Amino acid sequence: MAYQLNKEDRDYIVQQLRLALRKDIKEMLEGSKQPDLVSTEEAAAILRIQPSTLRSIVYKDPSRYPHIKRGEGRNGRLLFDRNALLTR
Repeated sequence: MAYQLNKEDRDYIVQQLRLALRKDIKEMLEGSKQPDLVSTEEAAAILRIQPSTLRSIVYKDPSRYPHIKRGEGRNGRLLFDRNALLTR
């Protein structure tokens, strides 16, 4: 037995589904944002230390400041998460 909805009820249900879908998509996109990455020089300026000191700290304790390394060997570039630096 099929149940018939009137136009107002159907439009209300569609509107509620649209709002829920929009909210879910917004949360999904916010969860997948890339961190704001800064160079070693900018990170050192934020921390008010020399870039060489920052490199030394990261070499001794890699988990102290969140970072990623782009490149291979000594020439690899370190990029730091700006938000993590500002909260320390």
